[in-house]
Amino acid sequence: MEEKKGYNVLKLVMHGSRCYVSTDYICGKPLVQWLKYHPEVSKAQVFTWIREILYNLECFHQCQGMPSYQYVNPYSMIVSEELKIYLLDPGGKGQEDLMHLMRRKMVREHFLSPENQFYQRANITEDIYGFGKTLQYLIAAVEIVPSLSRREEYKIQKIISKCLNQNSKKSYKTIREISLHFPKEIKNKTEKRVNIEKAAVWLLVFCVLI
Repeated sequence: MEEKKGYNVLKLVMHGSRCYVSTDYICGKPLVQWLKYHPEVSKAQVFTWIREILYNLECFHQCQGMPSYQYVNPYSMIVSEELKIYLLDPGGKGQEDLMHLMRRKMVREHFLSPENQFYQRANITEDIYGFGKTLQYLIAAVEIVPSLSRREEYKIQKIISKCLNQNSKKSYKTIREISLHFPKEIKNKTEKRVNIEKAAVWLLVFCVLI
């Protein structure tokens, strides 16, 4: 049975080029727990979540002092009852158990870079690495319906590789760069065929009216 629980999350508000952060309290579940009960997720939902994660991280990095979030993993991402994703407030009260879980060796080994196994490095590069591992986990943990196209799979794998290969000259330097490269959801063949048929009908009507 799914357990309902509330979490303190970050509320990020953009004003010009600066982001202001406050906190909010929502009912939801950590992404890792939500996926446990929902092994099949629509492609539209997965893509929406990825874009929400990227937007939240990009906003957070634009807060005063350009801080890094540090805990980028599926345990720190809270899925609300409306299926929106929020970043957990690491300093929030009542969620010490979740923070303790993120410090366990199993989680650290999976979502932190080899040079940052104890959260000793706090920078944007580490957030990018954590995003890459989270994206890798999300794609592998569920059955996406409809399945990713070959083009989408290639682009996502390329994004993951550039996030994880921190020493490469082609590695990402900002979350914004990832957002620009993330693929737009491509309509399936049925939708394309319907649109083509609609266009043909309108063209025929136009020709008759002329």
